[in-house]
Amino acid sequence: MAESAGAAPSLPPRTTTSDLVVPLAVLTATGPNGPVGRTVGALVDDDGSSVVLMLPADRALAAAAAAAFRLSILCEDGEAVADDFAGGSSDFVPSRWDLDADSGPELRDAVATFACATTVVHPLPDGFLLVGGIGESASTPGRRPLVRVGDSYRRIEEPPLSVFPQFVGEAARERTSAR
Repeated sequence: MAESAGAAPSLPPRTTTSDLVVPLAVLTATGPNGPVGRTVGALVDDDGSSVVLMLPADRALAAAAAAAFRLSILCEDGEAVADDFAGGSSDFVPSRWDLDADSGPELRDAVATFACATTVVHPLPDGFLLVGGIGESASTPGRRPLVRVGDSYRRIEEPPLSVFPQFVGEAARERTSAR
């Protein structure tokens, strides 16, 4: 397992996780006992080269994701999948998942998928911080991500550029950079 080698990406001062609006994803990896997955909130850095995840203590997931993992960003109607993997799961329905993906199972109707090489695993008091370099990625135009705010799912018309830059259309990117 890669240990923390450098400074993890930082958030603005006084930012808490409840302040962030992040798309929900299922993190998957393939371990010695087969594939495992868990619903997570995903932050992708501004240049789209890495992803940062805070995960609860889960030895099987941490071991499986030690070298590589895959993120499948849930689409706005993905509440059932989010709920299925909220506590961690290894129940991958073949009609919904591509189980042959190298870095972990890939959700077929995802907004986007990212194959990641693990660069940092940093222990936290109640879990761990996982940072991965994005290798291969794919997105489906016209799909919007599912987000969770507090105790409820939300749909957003357009993801915030600062949180998920690769899903914002060119017109929105131009509007944002013109400010």
